[in-house]
Amino acid sequence: MKAILPISMAVAAFFAARMLPGTLEKATSARQASGKTSSRPQPEGVGQRATHLAAIESVRPDSFEQLYRSGKFSRDEIMDAARRLAAKDPAGTWEIVKTAEFPMQLRRDLLTLVAGMWGERDLDGLLANPEAAKMAENFFCSAVWKLTGGSDEQSEKVAEVFGKLSPMICRFYSYAILPKDPEIGAGRIQSLPEGEAKDRIASAYASAWIEKDPQAAIVWLRQLGPDLRGRVIERFSGDLLAKPADHDPQAMAVTMEWLEKEATPTARARLGADFCASLAESDPAAALSWASSHLSSGPLAEATGKITALMMRRDPASARAAVESLPPGGMKHRAASEVATRWAGTAPEEAVSWWMQNVAKSEWDRSSDGIGMAWYQSAPQSLLDHIRNPEASDLPEGIATTAARELFRQDKVAAFDWIETVPASRRDALFDAVYHSWAWQAPGEAAAFLETRPELATPELSRKIVEAWYDREPSAAIAWVAQLPWGGTREAALKEAKQKAESMAAGGGSFPEELRVLLRN
Repeated sequence: MKAILPISMAVAAFFAARMLPGTLEKATSARQASGKTSSRPQPEGVGQRATHLAAIESVRPDSFEQLYRSGKFSRDEIMDAARRLAAKDPAGTWEIVKTAEFPMQLRRDLLTLVAGMWGERDLDGLLANPEAAKMAENFFCSAVWKLTGGSDEQSEKVAEVFGKLSPMICRFYSYAILPKDPEIGAGRIQSLPEGEAKDRIASAYASAWIEKDPQAAIVWLRQLGPDLRGRVIERFSGDLLAKPADHDPQAMAVTMEWLEKEATPTARARLGADFCASLAESDPAAALSWASSHLSSGPLAEATGKITALMMRRDPASARAAVESLPPGGMKHRAASEVATRWAGTAPEEAVSWWMQNVAKSEWDRSSDGIGMAWYQSAPQSLLDHIRNPEASDLPEGIATTAARELFRQDKVAAFDWIETVPASRRDALFDAVYHSWAWQAPGEAAAFLETRPELATPELSRKIVEAWYDREPSAAIAWVAQLPWGGTREAALKEAKQKAESMAAGGGSFPEELRVLLRN
């Protein structure tokens, strides 16, 4: 983990070399000297430079924006003018920059400059303006460094400053830098008064120290008390596990010990799966064992899926063997589903057969849709042929209906043609899967199609069309029912329309007269 996230090494070195007062003013000059300048034309000639310098030195609040609008001054010169104004009146300069029409990036740079100078000259005034305080990043980062790595005099001065800081400023404490002698900085932090400032600084400091010397850092953490130690290690562990593989063994050991002995159930549930995935990089079997011993429910299933996915990428045969050895339950189900989903990309029938053998039938519905999608994406015709082959084994309903929905999404007519070829014992579920969603999304379109394919009409399908259509267009739904031929399909549709009308009438609506006529006939 890097001790300073968005702060450059140059800024860190700069902070180490200067006292707190005046830091930002000098820092901004150094940064600007090495940074980009605008594309504005630069003045040429000694006379022009002298004229510009005179204008900058004599700048007034009411003429500051005009310097920019004139187009004659470079970005650095605009910043210098703002610096001169802020040295006299940072609060007033802040308001000028806020209301002036500057480009977004220039405005942000100016506000950052002014806020930092405001903090150096009038900390109480800066803290009274939350918006400005949020922009004083350099000022507060410098202060944090000086607390842990500066001179004794600097550290004492900064400690006094922190007593005035509001919790809003604490986000800057994550930029603490590890000095050459971590013990000195640790002692200074420990002497701070209790509060959020101490917690945040200790967390950032310990995170940097653990990476350098885990054992020494842990000795110090144990002196902080369980609550603070827990917060520090939880943050450290979250950052550690978010990194790519090849974690430091000592850092992983710190995380494991904390997860096993001290982490709250919430923290263990949040980080457990990621920890198992990291552990599986070097020892998948140990990761599975740890997950089964320390996790449960959703976190256990998530961890199992991550471990199995890694094993499948490295050695599919070993992954399948590991899953087969697991005891029945959620862990085995999740692992088997992960294996089957990945395996289906190359050998779908074999993968599904293996999955059905290793997962209890009562759990098929939990992952059959995903496995069916994997099969359809890798070999759609193979899946469609299997479903319509009366000699082929029955598949879990979720796999078959996924195939039907995907084909329907691509070609409605082809989907119904295919469903007609499926054995009767499997057909109803497929009709229901595709037609149910169609009826809800576009009942009029579904009804029109059914008229062209009367052989597909069933009482349940007609009922679903009316159920969806009546809520949107009662008259259209009733008219469609009226033209249906006598029989079970019409009776089911008419019954659904009657129930809908009665429900609406009970809520204050009217019962359509055309429906009364249909019911009498």
